[in-house]
Amino acid sequence: MKNLKYLILFLLILLIASVYFYLRTNSLPAAVVNWSFISQSEVNDYYNMSHNYLVLASTSNSDLQTLAATSTQKDIKRAVIEKLIENKLIYAEAQKRVGNNLKEIANQKIQNALKTIDINDAVNKMFGISIENYTEEELLPDAYKEILQGRMDASGEDFNNWLENAKNNAHVFILTPGYYWDGKSVKISLK
Repeated sequence: MKNLKYLILFLLILLIASVYFYLRTNSLPAAVVNWSFISQSEVNDYYNMSHNYLVLASTSNSDLQTLAATSTQKDIKRAVIEKLIENKLIYAEAQKRVGNNLKEIANQKIQNALKTIDINDAVNKMFGISIENYTEEELLPDAYKEILQGRMDASGEDFNNWLENAKNNAHVFILTPGYYWDGKSVKISLK
């Protein structure tokens, strides 16, 4: 009976958070990672960016036919959800280790890298998005990862072991139909 009360309370909180999130961003949550939401619009944006790149990188009609297959699209979406979950875990750990200066440090790394080259046209052609969106969706998470890896290397920790343990210990709820978290990674439901 007590577990039922907790389940009902959890579902009620999840419902309230979903409604709030939807009204605030016009997007439902696709996953929850340690009580941090990944929105469906984040999944869609990252999926579209990945799909645009794969279409551009295709060298034959059979590559394009493979990309058009439902199973391939599901697998791309699975990989996208998993990447976004990893990004959430990495950001949380980097924030814990670096503190309030994390975004400032990451932005400085990005500015230093982009100072010498202009990639606006390339990003637009390859991913079909603006440099601002690319920075938010790809460069910032990569900068956070780089910062965290640097901190871990300096203290003799192994990033890959940490990430594997973080995934194993994470509380992940995937709300996108057709996908589930098996405790280590995102899987596609066979139903």
